[in-house]
Amino acid sequence: MGDIIHSELKQLDRVSFEALPTEVEKQQIFKEHYLDLAAQLGKGARPVQRTLKELYPIDHPCHLFIPHLNTLQKHIKKDKEDKHFNIEKSKKDKPQLYAYLRQLQKLNTAIFSKENQDSKKILLTNLFVKHAEICLYSFNDPLGEKVDLLAQWCVIREYYSRARVDNTFTDDLDAILEHTPWLDVEYDPTQTIYALAVNKNPKDLVPRIGYAMVDGKLVDGRFIGKIKDNAWQICVYYQLRLPYHVVFINRYEIKTTYRALSHVNTIMFAPIPTPEQREQFGIKSPEEYRRIPIAKGMIADSLINQ
Repeated sequence: MGDIIHSELKQLDRVSFEALPTEVEKQQIFKEHYLDLAAQLGKGARPVQRTLKELYPIDHPCHLFIPHLNTLQKHIKKDKEDKHFNIEKSKKDKPQLYAYLRQLQKLNTAIFSKENQDSKKILLTNLFVKHAEICLYSFNDPLGEKVDLLAQWCVIREYYSRARVDNTFTDDLDAILEHTPWLDVEYDPTQTIYALAVNKNPKDLVPRIGYAMVDGKLVDGRFIGKIKDNAWQICVYYQLRLPYHVVFINRYEIKTTYRALSHVNTIMFAPIPTPEQREQFGIKSPEEYRRIPIAKGMIADSLINQ
């Protein structure tokens, strides 16, 4: 999730994994991790399972999520069926998608090259393109003129990630596309139809956009985390005009028995800072965040570092 967890050919970060608030989210992240591992190794279920057991010994919290061999075989087989999408072929077959997919491919390359990912993950797949096409109908912004392409990519990527691991819950993402808050430019983000809908059902509708979620906490109403105040993850929420500064995982401890502590993890959101808070702490205004070209910046960095 965002700077928290990326599926690389190495261990998931233990602290960050344990910070995930529900078992379902842990299962989703771990399943995506071992599918990436299988793709990068180019191996079948047996060597992947052996590698997982080496990476996650019995005392590691991830060990419990290592699937049985038959389950692993089934998951890897299904994932391999999601082939890479031929973007150049879409120039003729789906011309309305071509420019959009070219831009998303540039972003995918920039993001996963930065993570030193195998080239197999860098290329867009049919499943990703399926969700990109659905999202384009709502965003209607293939060049990122109204909503930065990185913000769009994050939403598409979250749909794709959940579908890839058979997580069918998408109410939080659907609410964003249904209510199109990025079009409500004349309204305070906390007063849009989207915001009203989320306030009615925050448990299900506060968005869990993995690549834009971070670890942090609220201190006197201000978000404090490991990321900088102008981090692209924060910009994503402003680009979509969501009523938050950032959505984050809050991890704290409670005493359960004598001298025993239990970790409690919750999804929280930081409200948009007030003008007074912005002045006091030097935080950018919503419009300043929206003017940061996060997609172009990431692509440019990738080209410079090639």
